[in-house]
Amino acid sequence: MLLLSGVLSVDEEGARCEAVVSKDMPFADRQGNLPGWVGIELMAQTIAVWGGRNAQSEGRPVDIGLLLGSRKYTSKLNAFPCGARLIIAAEKIIRDGNMGVFHCTISFNQCTVAEAQLSTYLPPADELQQILERRF
Repeated sequence: MLLLSGVLSVDEEGARCEAVVSKDMPFADRQGNLPGWVGIELMAQTIAVWGGRNAQSEGRPVDIGLLLGSRKYTSKLNAFPCGARLIIAAEKIIRDGNMGVFHCTISFNQCTVAEAQLSTYLPPADELQQILERRF
């Protein structure tokens, strides 16, 4: 499931992406509005863009990362309106081995409308394989 529409910038400290809300998006309601809680997934996908770029720049394969949780997710909007161009930013706070913490924001019309701190984990390939083989 890809919710992002494009990548605006990526560097060692973070990434900025955009998402244009449309009726075709997963989770959109009949009017094409996207529930505010989907902002966490937009943030996680922006972190994934950052992780993929860093893996490539370090000569590593791009691996699947896991979202461990969010802290203090707030959204000023119950839903992101259909047609809105959202700017999602993820800024690295700390990266310690396979763990990462990011401060993320979503902006609409140059105003921050959602914010959170997300914790992530990049498991080693063998551990990831075990996770993917589990049946939930």
